[in-house]
Amino acid sequence: MIPSLMKFGNVYLSLNKDQSKIIGDFEIDNSDKIPLIVSNLKVSSINLDDYYISSNSNSYLSSGTLLTKLLWLNDIGLKNKVNIFFENVVYQNKKYRDQSFKATVSRGYVNIDEFSLKNDEFDFKSSLKIDISNESPLFELKIDSPYFYHKTPAPAPIKDEKGNLVQISTFRPKTIFERFFSLPSFEGFKGNVILNFKDLEVDDFVASNLTFGGAINNGEISNAQFEADMYDGHLSCKGLLSLKGSKVINGNITLSNANVEWLLSDIINCEEIDGVTNITANLNSVGTSKKEFLGNLRGVVNFGVSAPKVDSYGINSLISKMIAPVKYAQELKDPEKILFNEDDHSLFKAVNGSIDFDGDKGSKISAKVAGTAINSVLSGKIDPANNSGDLNYNSIFLVGTKQKPVPINISTNLKGDFSSMAHSTNLDQVKQYLGLMKVPPKPKVAEEVPDDTKKETEANSADNADPAVQQISQKRINDIVKKSYRDWE
Repeated sequence: MIPSLMKFGNVYLSLNKDQSKIIGDFEIDNSDKIPLIVSNLKVSSINLDDYYISSNSNSYLSSGTLLTKLLWLNDIGLKNKVNIFFENVVYQNKKYRDQSFKATVSRGYVNIDEFSLKNDEFDFKSSLKIDISNESPLFELKIDSPYFYHKTPAPAPIKDEKGNLVQISTFRPKTIFERFFSLPSFEGFKGNVILNFKDLEVDDFVASNLTFGGAINNGEISNAQFEADMYDGHLSCKGLLSLKGSKVINGNITLSNANVEWLLSDIINCEEIDGVTNITANLNSVGTSKKEFLGNLRGVVNFGVSAPKVDSYGINSLISKMIAPVKYAQELKDPEKILFNEDDHSLFKAVNGSIDFDGDKGSKISAKVAGTAINSVLSGKIDPANNSGDLNYNSIFLVGTKQKPVPINISTNLKGDFSSMAHSTNLDQVKQYLGLMKVPPKPKVAEEVPDDTKKETEANSADNADPAVQQISQKRINDIVKKSYRDWE
């Protein structure tokens, strides 16, 4: 005969080599068909860094199928209600005193009513419900956090038996984008996800007033909505988000009044361009990794940048010196040194353009750059999966006098990784104007040839031109020169 009620007091457990000491009481109620265990526990200390996102041992937040990882819940034969009080919670090497939470666990079911961490610098609250006891598994997560931060600790350096350093760590924490692809598959689950962060910092990811929400149906959120203050601007995303084995994003993105330097530094590791940008985009892609996702990216991004600034590029200085060639004769003996000067920068009025992503067929960028008495065109191919591009940057500016302005064209080819692109520049017209290079004689007038032959010859000439030295078309020169005249006036 089993008693209907049993109580156990002063139960003691020691975990993690006495790092966590647990004392409390248990109550077992057998009056119902399924026995109920009620636990009231006090934990001396627990280190959350051993179990959190950055921990390699946290299999629930790594790749795989979440439903499979949780099947052990169906083996629980008892209903459990747990009330836990933590004297000390260690997180990011800081202690949080007197924290508590309540949870209910039974066959196929777990419900954490509220888990919170709070001190003067940190405030995190969350609730979680998982139910896999029926044919439609349920997953519901809510996080409401005024202040949350997480810094992934670097692994300890590797040393030999004598304590000498053997290997220097090249550790780099995962980006938010990489963490997204590390999430498990939520296939089979329905439910809701609601996230609210007033101030959020996870390694290099910083955002304020972040909200995310949507209803899950078989691992997909068809109406996902994301809002956040980021890059000194505001980001808004709406559309489909699939959290299965392959991650899918399909929707509209708007970024307003954002800092260009912060944005490009985070996305393509480029820190030489600054300004304020507004971006609208419609994008879709699928992938199991960041690289695969970027390689499959399709859609259009339209962007505008006001008051752009480019570091280590001195075209403003080159123009001002070419307007007074006698005064700067010594420096102008090497115009390329002026143009690519690490201690200089150039300012422009605005940039407007677009990027067309077309998956494995290739992606293209086209933009117009406007400045005072200078106008430019940027075009070429980009490879988002490999963070690289093959771009041509053509500039037209005026030198000489207002009575007799002289248009000058500079053509630059940029190629390679965006963080360290190699460049080759055609400065022939600059050198000819400065007398550093002879002006080639005008070609002799050839006999008139049939129109079809002429078109074919011109097409072959354009196809075989070296993009590193290819000059901008005469029609485009004329259009830009007309605009530059207006700038002079």
